[in-house]
Amino acid sequence: MKQKVYQKSDLVKWYDYYEDHIVRDAGLGVVIDTRSYGDMSNLITYHVYKFKSQECEWYTHYELEMYISPQINASVPKR
Repeated sequence: MKQKVYQKSDLVKWYDYYEDHIVRDAGLGVVIDTRSYGDMSNLITYHVYKFKSQECEWYTHYELEMYISPQINASVPKR
């Protein structure tokens, strides 16, 4: 299975889970570092700065989702 690869400075949605896989907390953050583990980089972890708590935490790709900001299409007022 191919993992999603996040780059430094990517805006992501992070999720913290209880042990029974129910979401405990979620929020927005930015990827500040990555690490690979295993012989063939089987596991990649991402160091995420969480805006909500202003703390950093390590996440796997299962706990992250790319955040795509909504487009703002404001109409130009007519004169």
